[in-house]
Amino acid sequence: MGNSEAVKVNSKAAARIQELLDAAQRINEQVNAYVMGLGAGLDLPDGWQFDVRIMSFVPPAPAAPDGGAHDAE
Repeated sequence: MGNSEAVKVNSKAAARIQELLDAAQRINEQVNAYVMGLGAGLDLPDGWQFDVRIMSFVPPAPAAPDGGAHDAE
């Protein structure tokens, strides 16, 4: 190709990509709602998040004593 112009996909491919993106968004919303419901049912304190690596709710990470600023050396 060698140039810097956009290469458009055909309308059928574009429509399929949009369908997949829409489906992914719906699934993401469903997962978030389900996880939030689980957390509410467990009466977790504010700030707890779901860690998908260990399939567990985890407490918030402690704040760095210096407010999170780190000097690059």
